[in-house]
Amino acid sequence: EPGTGVTLEIYTTSGGIPDFEDDPIDVTFISDPEIPLRADGCSVANFDYVFAPGEVTLLAGQQYALVCKSGTEVSWRLSTTDLDGIDPYPFGDAMSYQPNKGLGDPQLNVFEEYDLGFIICERAMSEDWGCTDSAAENYNPTAIFDDGSCEFQARSLHFDGEDDYIVIPADATTDFSSSDFSVEGWIKIDTSVEFSAPISAFNFDLGGWALEVYYQKIRFMHGNTGLEGDFDHVACIDSLDLNVWYHIAAVRQGNELRMYIDGNLQGTTISNRIIPYPNMLLGRLYTNTNNFYFPGCVDEVRLWNYALTEEEVMASMQCELAGDETGLVRYYHLNQGLAGADNSSVTILESNHVNNPVDGTLLNFTLDGPTSNWVTAPLMDQCAVICLGDFNGDQEVSTPDLLILLGGIGCTESPCIGDLNNSGTTDTADLLLFLALFGTSC
Repeated sequence: EPGTGVTLEIYTTSGGIPDFEDDPIDVTFISDPEIPLRADGCSVANFDYVFAPGEVTLLAGQQYALVCKSGTEVSWRLSTTDLDGIDPYPFGDAMSYQPNKGLGDPQLNVFEEYDLGFIICERAMSEDWGCTDSAAENYNPTAIFDDGSCEFQARSLHFDGEDDYIVIPADATTDFSSSDFSVEGWIKIDTSVEFSAPISAFNFDLGGWALEVYYQKIRFMHGNTGLEGDFDHVACIDSLDLNVWYHIAAVRQGNELRMYIDGNLQGTTISNRIIPYPNMLLGRLYTNTNNFYFPGCVDEVRLWNYALTEEEVMASMQCELAGDETGLVRYYHLNQGLAGADNSSVTILESNHVNNPVDGTLLNFTLDGPTSNWVTAPLMDQCAVICLGDFNGDQEVSTPDLLILLGGIGCTESPCIGDLNNSGTTDTADLLLFLALFGTSC
C-alpha cells in the first residue's frame, strides 16, 4: 500500500528536532506534478502514513536529520542528487510531518522549515537494490539501483614485495639445461627496487634462469650461479614505468638469449652455459643470504619448451591460450578469487595447462584487500584459432587465401597483407603478426 517500504529523509534548516523515537509519527506527503523524477520502478504518490514507535531513527549531527523506515524492511533512500543531471528539488510546503506526543493534537507541525530533501519512492525496497554491473560476478539483472556490492573476478595476483611468493614444482618437462625454451608473462611494477624477480627458476648457488627486475629494467639471467661472471644476461633498452602493465618474454635458442618487451626485441647475447632446473618461483629471486621479493602484479605466465619467434610472441600476448598448445609446459591465467575480496581460501595457484597441470603454492599472502591478494587487471579475450589453407582452390596457399581468411573473421576493407616479418615470403607468420598488430578490425 502507499508508504510501504518508504524511506523518508528530510534536511533540517533550523533548530534541532525533538527525539520522537518512542512515539508515533504521522507523515503526510502530497505529490507535486512538477517533480522532475521518473525513476524506473518508482512512483511518487499522495499518502498519509503513521510510523509506529521504533520505526524512526534520528541521525544526530548529520545533514539529513530524520530517517523513517517501514517496519523491519531494509529500504534505501532515492535522492534527486543520486541521479546525474538532476538538481535537488525544493519541496516547500508539499510535505509535512506531524510528530504526535501520545494522544491529542500534534506537538509540532512543520512545513517550510524542512524544505529540501528527498523524493519519496514507494518501491525503494531492498529487492530493488543490488549490483547493476553486468561484468560483475554477482550481477543482479532485476536490480534497479546499484548498492556498491559488485564483486569482480580477479585477473592477476599482487605481490607486496615483502615476503609474498609462489612455488611451482619442477619436473622433467622443465629441464632446459641445454635446450631451447621461452618464458613470458605480464607484469606491473609498484616501486623501484634493486633486485627482484617476477618469474624465475633460479638458485643463487646453483644457477638457472630468471626474469629479473634490476631497479626498473628487466633482464633475462641465464647462468650457473648468481655471482657476477657466472651468468649471462640480456636487458631491456629502457626502464619500465611504474604502475604500467608490460608484456615480458625471454627466449633461449641454441646459444642465443633474446629479450622482448611488449613483443619488441630488446637485445640478444650469447650463452653457452648448461643450467640446472630448480623449482619455478613467482615473485621471488632466491639467494642463500637475501630473498629479493617482487613488488607488483603478475599475470598470464607461460613456459614453453621451444624458442618462440617474435611473431609468435606478438600473436598471442594479448589473449589467453587454450592450454593445449604444442610446446607449452606451464601455464597460469592467475584469474582466481574475487578482486580485492577475502580470498583466504584461495591459496593454490591453479594450472591452466590441459595435459600436464602442475599447481603452485601461495606463501605469505594476506589474501584480503587491495594488496598481497588476487586483484584486477585488463581483461583478455581467448586467442583465436586460425587455420590457413587453400581457400580459393588454386593449389597453393598464398596472399589471396590470407585475404579470404581475413574477410571471414571480420576484416572487410581489403587489408594489405605482405611480408610483414621480412622473411622473404608471405605466410602464416605474417597473418599472425597482422592480427597481433591490428586485431580483426581493418
